[in-house]
Amino acid sequence: MLPRVAVLTARTWRFLQLASLLLPGVTLVVSPLVALMEDQLRHLPPALPGAVLHSGQSTEHGAATVQALRQGQLKVLFVSPERLLTRRFLHLAASLPENAKFTLACVDECHCVSEWSHNFRPAYYRLGRVLRHDIGVSHILALTATATRRTEAAVAAHLGIPAEDVLRNASVRDNLRLTVSREVDRERALLAMLKPGGVLANTQGVIAYCSYKVRHRCIDKRARATTMDPVLTCQLPQAEADRVASFLYTHGVTALSYHAGKSAAERSRTQAMFLSNRVRAVCATVAFGMGLDKPNVGAVVNFGLPHSVEAYVQQVRRVGSSCRARPVRELIHMRPRRTSPTGRTRRPQRQCGAMSHIFG
Repeated sequence: MLPRVAVLTARTWRFLQLASLLLPGVTLVVSPLVALMEDQLRHLPPALPGAVLHSGQSTEHGAATVQALRQGQLKVLFVSPERLLTRRFLHLAASLPENAKFTLACVDECHCVSEWSHNFRPAYYRLGRVLRHDIGVSHILALTATATRRTEAAVAAHLGIPAEDVLRNASVRDNLRLTVSREVDRERALLAMLKPGGVLANTQGVIAYCSYKVRHRCIDKRARATTMDPVLTCQLPQAEADRVASFLYTHGVTALSYHAGKSAAERSRTQAMFLSNRVRAVCATVAFGMGLDKPNVGAVVNFGLPHSVEAYVQQVRRVGSSCRARPVRELIHMRPRRTSPTGRTRRPQRQCGAMSHIFG
């Protein structure tokens, strides 16, 4: 029997391809990112003709895809959860001829069901009911390489999958080198590692992740009192990604930034340049790297702690997945502890409790 939730560290996509070949009809892949869909489409074997439906396509391109689907010319169709839930798509699914109906639905990167459905992708909440009752697929397969037991249970609950239908084969690769350091100037510390003589001097593919930082800042309230009151301010990761990329570039390292504030064309161009080794480093938010197919990513650097252990594992697995023969690195750069106006030692940013417990 086909397992319905698969937590696999590698070759996850091959698992779906095998299922699509064995089952009749069309496989419907629900994927969170257009770049991820297009990358997976390019890697389909000739025996699995596929297509993508997304809002960025021209009307003619979308119509040609629908026609190919109706004529039974496709074996795999990629859509976003938002596209799947539209009335137009549900009508299309209901009107397909028997040989073109969806028999297998794959929720790729299914940890998003747990992580994003309550946040900025509410469409994930409705996937299980829509896939089973509105589209009528007979098999649902959920794939991820990153899921804690809690996330695994949440995914199964959202998609209506019994706990016994879970396959877990997750392990830590033995070529990873994990490092944590406290740096006064994290940008210059990264630059020193990338320059000749640094630990990353011979590393081609580097991803530097920037995350939200909550800083303490003191406001002088002398107009009302003589004390200095601390308040919280938030620094956006997009601005830090742009700043770090600009710093590296001006110091001789080919680097670009990648985040949701960039246009789709800019993001696509940055990813293409990174994949073709025309850019050595990408400074990014969590928007970058999901499903990235680049065998020579040699290092991932975090500017501060990720928001959760699961996010950390998701980022770590993007380094060295196809180069087990040589060591690859994951580094976390944190600012040193500082002293507050009251004399108490504190960190300059609020960290996830679990991550702080691990790294101190």
